[in-house]
Amino acid sequence: MKNIIISILALIIIWFFTLKIWNIDNIDRTHPFGTKKYLNIKHAPKLYGEEFGVNVYKGIAKKKDSVPIILEKTRFLGSCYSNDVVWRRCIFFSVIFSTIFLIINGLENCGIKLIITIILCMYMCVYMLKQWENAHVNKIKSNHIDRNIKLLSKKISIHN
Repeated sequence: MKNIIISILALIIIWFFTLKIWNIDNIDRTHPFGTKKYLNIKHAPKLYGEEFGVNVYKGIAKKKDSVPIILEKTRFLGSCYSNDVVWRRCIFFSVIFSTIFLIINGLENCGIKLIITIILCMYMCVYMLKQWENAHVNKIKSNHIDRNIKLLSKKISIHN
């Protein structure tokens, strides 16, 4: 019984810090200035939405932008996946997966060391999967976007 209580308390503490990390990531995904302005606010409001997050906002073209600037912003959007803070999302999902795994297998035989070990193993798996996706999927898309922008620039006689 004592092991179950310690395990539950450890999971509650881990979830508390995980939700704090998720809140910071949510601010980055929904506010054009990210956490720089709102880091000290307890519950930062969702001001603009995910289409205006810190990694996307710089790439949004405006009506007054010239064609070279629009092309550069498009190039930035094609590579903005590399500006994401991947470790925060990986922690969040690894804690979710670990909690489900621990609940299915029972908390009576789990100690704090086992909980932390499972979370770290899940974190490494999720993080490596995300990095593989960035290297083998997103990077290829970004390279094609760069190539298309160069071709488009040549076709409309703009030399960057």
